[in-house]
Amino acid sequence: MLVVVLLFIFSGITLQNVTAPPHNIVDHIEDIEVEATQIIITTSKDGRTPEHLKIHIELIDIEENKKVNPVDLSGGWLLLTRGRYTIPFLRPGALYGVRFKSENEINGQKVYHEDERVVRTKSRENHPYGSLAGAIAPLVGIPGIPSITPVAPSEKQDHKEEEEFVDALSVKMHRSLDGIENYESLYVTVSWKDHKGRNNNTSGVVKIRVICENTDTKEEIHLKGDEDAVTIEITMDQKYDIEEMDRVKHQIKAHITPLKCHKICWTSDLVLASGFGDFTKHLGETCEDIEGTTSTTYLRNLKRISVEENNLSINELIVETEVVESDHAVVTINLERLGENDTQSLRKTFDTSTSNGKFIVPLEDDSIYAVRYEYLKTKPFHYTSKSQFLIESPSANSTRASASLVDISVIPTTFDYKKDKPESALKPEPPYLILTRSKVYGSHDLVLHMDPFCGENRTNVRLEDRYPVHQIDATPILCGFEPKMYFCNHNATYKKCDSTLCFSTSVILQGETYDSETRCLNFTSHFPPLISTSRFAVFFYFP
Repeated sequence: MLVVVLLFIFSGITLQNVTAPPHNIVDHIEDIEVEATQIIITTSKDGRTPEHLKIHIELIDIEENKKVNPVDLSGGWLLLTRGRYTIPFLRPGALYGVRFKSENEINGQKVYHEDERVVRTKSRENHPYGSLAGAIAPLVGIPGIPSITPVAPSEKQDHKEEEEFVDALSVKMHRSLDGIENYESLYVTVSWKDHKGRNNNTSGVVKIRVICENTDTKEEIHLKGDEDAVTIEITMDQKYDIEEMDRVKHQIKAHITPLKCHKICWTSDLVLASGFGDFTKHLGETCEDIEGTTSTTYLRNLKRISVEENNLSINELIVETEVVESDHAVVTINLERLGENDTQSLRKTFDTSTSNGKFIVPLEDDSIYAVRYEYLKTKPFHYTSKSQFLIESPSANSTRASASLVDISVIPTTFDYKKDKPESALKPEPPYLILTRSKVYGSHDLVLHMDPFCGENRTNVRLEDRYPVHQIDATPILCGFEPKMYFCNHNATYKKCDSTLCFSTSVILQGETYDSETRCLNFTSHFPPLISTSRFAVFFYFP
């Protein structure tokens, strides 16, 4: 069970009329000796004189929820007993809460000290002198009869009694929950071990501190006596080093390490409730480094993108994907319908676990869309990829949209040069292929990506409001086919080029680029038939 722990941090609390004194001016507990039927509290003897010293000791039988006769000593009694206080007539093997208070007056100012402890008396069978004949029970708060020297309990038994507290709680840091490995978060589970004192009045409190580079984060886990375990998840920023394992199968390996948080420390407390207040047993502190981890997985491959007409004559975008193994991921497809009017948006999200790998989105006819395909893998670790592209949804009875992003035209529209006119007469213009941003998409900036053509390198040209037109000088291309055209330099040698010009178009939306497929055209076929200007009029026609 995953439990959300709310953390409250209190600061600035002031205890009125209580001074937290240094230990050298007020008595405080140094040790508690525990036997089967009594405890002996050893304290310091701080302060110059005991005349103003007051000692109050309460003992609470936690399991029976009752007070043992309290110890209140001052004045002359402290001359005999100060520093060692015996409390007899206790139940063997029982849990007791000890509440110790000391008060003294130093230079006219009262100082106080309070301390709380939890002890368990020894079992009767392990008590070495509890059945000695003739032993006289000591008075409450008074040391036992000096003539009786108790046998010291074994260190092994003391250690066993203390282990009942120290081993009461198990704190485990792990990455697997319910058999599923989590490579990006940590789990901390607090559970009970089998121990003698667990009951509904017992609870465990584990205070966790995640130590990061610039700050610490704190959490608390509260484990009730009737709960077996409580688990919380600790999330943190991670650093991913991705290594490609198999390009064909799209397999990757991720080396995942904490970005800023590298250690976790926790303190464990055992809290025992009674009708006279709670008592806390501190079980110690532990620190562990947060180690990195490694995981491999397969990514979903974007296999095919198409626009098809379904049985209802509705155009659909079909995105086909494939993956080697089962995939826990989310695919989101965003579509922006382009045009002179405001851009229309459509968004659809798919769960890959319920999909056959084919994602379908309906389209409007006669439209061009900017599409963003987003792939978010959630297990075994988070991995995001995206692809952005342009698609055309054809108009009715066509394979393309009626308006292209780029209009293609040429100048001049004819090469029919009138030779009977004087030489000064206006001659036809030199030839150019003109690429113009379509008025239908005049609100979008375009980029033309032209493949190498006729000796030119690949070029990128932006078509925007300031420069919506790009011209390609057709002279070297056309003269390579017919060097006797009027616009050719008859003293030059022209290289005959392939007449195929290929280019793609990108649309810029909110700073993001969406690319079209590459389109190829026959360069010369866009021009009118070529007419030679040689002395002997020869007409050339290019298909």
